[in-house]
Amino acid sequence: MNRQIGMMFQQFNLWSHMTALGNVSEALKTVLTR
Repeated sequence: MNRQIGMMFQQFNLWSHMTALGNVSEALKTVLTR
C-alpha cells in the first residue's frame, strides 16, 4: 500500500498571513491538484 505524506511547518517566513489550518489546507489543495 503506497501512501503519500506531506508535511508543512508553521514558520514565520512561510505564509505568515495564514493560520496553521490555512497552511495545511493549502498543502492539501496543492497535493490534490497534481
